[in-house]
Amino acid sequence: TGLDSVTAGTATIDNKGVSVGGKLYVSTGGLNANNQQLRGVADGTGSQDAVNYGQLQRAINGTAKEAIVKANDDGNITIRENSTAKGGKEYTVGLNYKITVGKGAASHPVTIDSGTGTVTGLTNTSWNVNNPAPVTGRAATEDQLKRVNDKVNSNKSSIDTNA
Repeated sequence: TGLDSVTAGTATIDNKGVSVGGKLYVSTGGLNANNQQLRGVADGTGSQDAVNYGQLQRAINGTAKEAIVKANDDGNITIRENSTAKGGKEYTVGLNYKITVGKGAASHPVTIDSGTGTVTGLTNTSWNVNNPAPVTGRAATEDQLKRVNDKVNSNKSSIDTNA
C-alpha cells in the first residue's frame, strides 16, 4: 500500500494507466496503439470481437466479385439497373414491347408486338375449305379466315336460297 506507481524498465503503471517508453497505451479512456500495428490478433468469432485484416480481406474478396447481367442482343429482353436504398444494385429484367421468338436459320420466327396488338410470322396460313383439318387449340390466322370468307362469298346465292 502507499504505492503511486510501479516502473519496470521502460514500463510504468500509475494512476494514468500503463505506459511503455513514455507512451500511454492503456488508460481509463481505453486502448491507444500509438500509431503502431496490432499483430497476432486472432480471428474474431463473436459479435463483440474485433475483426483483423485477414477477416476483412476475406469478406471483401467474397462479396466484391463482379456481377455481369446481360441479355441477348436480339432486343427481346430489357434490363434496367437501379440503385437500392443501401447503395447496392437492383436489376429489373423484362420483355420488350415487341419480341421475336425463334430466330435462326432452322426456325420460323414469330413476332408479338404489343404496340400494335399483332402476332406475325405464323405458318398456319392455309386452309382447305372443302376438307378442313382443324388443330385443336391453335388460333386461326387472317389468311385462313379470308379463305373461309371467300368460300362463303362464292356460295352466297346457294346459302341465301337454302336459308
